[in-house]
Amino acid sequence: MSNKEKALGKIVDLAEKNGLTIEDIAAYFVRNAPQTQQGSSSIVMKLLTYVGALFIFSGISAFVALLWDDLNSAARVIITFGPGLVALIMGLAALKDARYAKAATPLFLIAAFLEPAGLFVFLKEYFDGDDAALATMVVFAPLAAQMGLFFYAKRQTSLLFFTVIYGFAFFGAAMAKLDIDEDLVATVLGLSGLLISHAINKTPHRAFVPFSYFIAALCMATGAFSLLESIPPFDFLLIGLAALMIYASVVAQSRSFLVASVIVMLGYLGYYTEEYFADVTGWPLALIVMGMVMLGISSYAVKLGQKIQTRI
Repeated sequence: MSNKEKALGKIVDLAEKNGLTIEDIAAYFVRNAPQTQQGSSSIVMKLLTYVGALFIFSGISAFVALLWDDLNSAARVIITFGPGLVALIMGLAALKDARYAKAATPLFLIAAFLEPAGLFVFLKEYFDGDDAALATMVVFAPLAAQMGLFFYAKRQTSLLFFTVIYGFAFFGAAMAKLDIDEDLVATVLGLSGLLISHAINKTPHRAFVPFSYFIAALCMATGAFSLLESIPPFDFLLIGLAALMIYASVVAQSRSFLVASVIVMLGYLGYYTEEYFADVTGWPLALIVMGMVMLGISSYAVKLGQKIQTRI
């Protein structure tokens, strides 16, 4: 018996002992194939694939736009919602085979855009009224539940991301429906986003947390500014909020949160400079002071960022 046959015999024995199938072994080789000189050509091929897909999608969209007025209501719903549902099903099917798992996220992304569009078209075609908040609630509530259930079953990070996005869209619309001040809505949603991001950051699904930290921080800071700027002297609480955000970013060990917090701090300082100090010592001098403060904060932010990186 040759050495090759002996090696194959050992592989078969190991596969039988561990319950591995031929498909499992093949999928492992696909995932862990060594990189060769074909790496650059593979990148070019992926780039051309994405560009080609973009052209195809644009062409189909343009074609639909040209025929839109000639379509009936059912056709409009099918042509918008249908491809999104098909993309979702294909994404779930791709997760069942390791060789196609990487295609799942782009398919879920397509579904995340087309399914809401199809439901909005459905509401417009078959229901009367102009209540945008109610329509948003009707669309995003079932979609959030759908993505949440699929995430629970598949544990895919992209599904969790869309669940969070749809959930925030629903709650934002619900608060608007209750006539809650939009600035308060932004503040509450931003703070909620920070807390949720902090919780998700402790899980294996933290890939999108830097993005959510950044957006949530800016959302909360913008809402707080709109609430407090018109009621002096409470607007001086903004500088405390910015300082608290910088401290929280260090505790959370998030550089994206830190960047957003520094942007907020500089924005608030710019507001104070123009509102209270521009006419006192002269605008040019105020600009110089503002520039010095920015340099100091930037230097401090760099040190904090380095500290965060070393902790990570």
